Amino acid sequence: MSLKTLLKKFTKEPPLGWAQLSHQKVRLLVALSGIAFADILIFMQLGFYNSLFGGVTRIHEHLNGDLFLVSSRAKFLDDGQTFSRRHLYQAAAVS
Repeated sequence: MSLKTLLKKFTKEPPLGWAQLSHQKVRLLVALSGIAFADILIFMQLGFYNSLFGGVTRIHEHLNGDLFLVSSRAKFLDDGQTFSRRHLYQAAAVS
């Protein structure tokens, strides 16, 4: 058997993997839709992760200053808890 006849035989028939996939078209569409759904879920999870991380760090990125005082009663940075004047005067005494 020559190389030329062997190449003709392989070019006439579709590859085995494609033949198996295209034989049952409904099964192929169900499999592709399952893969697409999983991809959508992955990208949604990455989007949620990036938005949560970006939202938490956005305030810190836009602050301009050398020293920041945050009350120990504050649950987050934008909570707005106040200090007593005594603590503010102590902090002002630090050079």
